Amino acid sequence: AGRLWWTLSYLGHDATYILDGGLAAWEAASLPTAASPAVVEAGDFTARPDPGQRIQLASVDRLVASCQQGACGAVLWDTREPREYDGATPYGEARGGHLPGAVSLHYAALLDADGRLRPEPELRQLLQAVGIVPDQQVVPYCTGGVRSAFATAVLVELGYGQVTHYDGSMWEWAADPQRPLE
Repeated sequence: AGRLWWTLSYLGHDATYILDGGLAAWEAASLPTAASPAVVEAGDFTARPDPGQRIQLASVDRLVASCQQGACGAVLWDTREPREYDGATPYGEARGGHLPGAVSLHYAALLDADGRLRPEPELRQLLQAVGIVPDQQVVPYCTGGVRSAFATAVLVELGYGQVTHYDGSMWEWAADPQRPLE
């Protein structure tokens, strides 16, 4: 859901949402479901990509270089599991580890036991504890841009104004053996 939200938002759709708690929450609320797809009329949406929502490889290269020199201009947020941050490659990355200078906070930590977002004060506390604050650029990434897209949606919902999703993530970064990893 996060990746679909981010893609639609990036393409300029102005009414994108994620159902808090997903289908399980919908069903728990006894809302209607259907076994067959709905018939809908074609719309007139015209894609208008917003490059400000996406950071590309060359810009990530520059950020990592500045982080390695002790002057990181953004928070690189690794949204993967701690084992992935530490080097495990369960999803086919070419190499393990994380971007130099990245902070680790698994995206699932943003959810409660029912799969719903934690209350806003808890979210802000979790994010701040690893250095993710509203007045700084934040670059979420994961393996292929799925978990980090959800994290991006959460930051946008919380009003973080400088969020640029690295959708290429570790599949792109780790594919080049010349790019540094920690």
